[in-house]
Amino acid sequence: MTYITREHADDLEKLRSAPDFTDRSLPLLIRALRSGVDIFNKEEKATIVGLAQAGQNPTN
Repeated sequence: MTYITREHADDLEKLRSAPDFTDRSLPLLIRALRSGVDIFNKEEKATIVGLAQAGQNPTN
C-alpha cells in the first residue's frame, strides 16, 4: 500500500483536490486501493518489490 501511494502520489493528490471529492469519497478510495493490493499472489508481489528495491521499474 505504501508503494502504491508513494508511486501515485500526484494522481492521489489530483483526486483529493477534485471539486467532487468529498468526505464520502475517501472510504471509497481506500477500499479501491486495498482491493488492488490483492491482485497479485505472494510470488508476484515478491518479484515486484524486489524490482522496486533494485531501482528497476516493475511495470516494464
